[in-house]
Amino acid sequence: MKKKLFIIIAFIVFAILYALLPIPSFAQDTAAYSVFPAVQDIKVTPGVKTRAQVQFRNNSDSLAIGTVKVADFIITDKKGTTQIIEDSTLKPTYSASSWITLSDTTNVAIPARQSVLITMYITPPPVLTSCGYYAMVYYEPNPAAIKRLGTGQEAATSVTTKIGALLNFVAQGRQCNENMSFSQVNFPSFLEYGPIPLSIDLANNGDIHLSPTGYATLTNLFGSYVDQQNLPDRRIFPGKIKNYELSLGHKWMFGRYKITLLASYGSNNQRLTDTVYVWVLPWRVMLVVLLTLVILFVLGRNFYTKLMKKESVLEEEITEEKAEIEKLREALKKRKD
Repeated sequence: MKKKLFIIIAFIVFAILYALLPIPSFAQDTAAYSVFPAVQDIKVTPGVKTRAQVQFRNNSDSLAIGTVKVADFIITDKKGTTQIIEDSTLKPTYSASSWITLSDTTNVAIPARQSVLITMYITPPPVLTSCGYYAMVYYEPNPAAIKRLGTGQEAATSVTTKIGALLNFVAQGRQCNENMSFSQVNFPSFLEYGPIPLSIDLANNGDIHLSPTGYATLTNLFGSYVDQQNLPDRRIFPGKIKNYELSLGHKWMFGRYKITLLASYGSNNQRLTDTVYVWVLPWRVMLVVLLTLVILFVLGRNFYTKLMKKESVLEEEITEEKAEIEKLREALKKRKD
């Protein structure tokens, strides 16, 4: 009987543990296409042809047919969102799409789980007025083309998805203008609780893309270290602003805090610094504590006053009793005499 009971208990415990343990998951490549390298930094000499390559991979189990194209792009927001410019007449300031020609046909078929290597020839103009120029080479699948071929296969995807690589060209023989600034630093001047949110906008005022590094350090009223957060590694294109969101400190903070910003950029490791101050006061908690102390003080004072009154009454009673005792002594003494 005991053995059966033990087996039942063990089975129940095993079932509970099995239910609580996480179920293992296996990562799968959900992206239909990928590109390598996603970003290329290519040095170019004015008027001199150079060569570059990019690889597109079909991660699906079906044949993919599409077109490889070259285009310019723009950055649409502070997060760095890239938008391809379809209209060839709209040329951004640092356009380089016209420099690029593809060696092979632009119509490309990529077998399932395989890749295709695209060769590009870049011929910059003889005169370059800037240091950085930019373009994009991308693959645009055409699911309808497979149906027209009558291969019996389904398209790799029913949605046209573009996948591209950014091409960053750096002109040789020019002195690049590397210049950055804090466009805006937003922070709350007063908080009830931490952590302290910090929004930093870094502006690239030069003519070449830059990837600044840096950090924000938080110290308290006495100059002691509290927290430090690094700036994420991000590339900022010329004339663009990138936003960084940081969070410093912890929930329970008290007093005036100093935030020191430090960022470095460029080939000469140029530096940017800024300092802001934030007050963190949990005033509701402070109010509750203050009211509690006031109440305790009032109660203590009342208790002390009542205690002193009782002591005073007792002293008077003792004094009266002493006087009565003295009178009795005097009376007894007179009787003896």
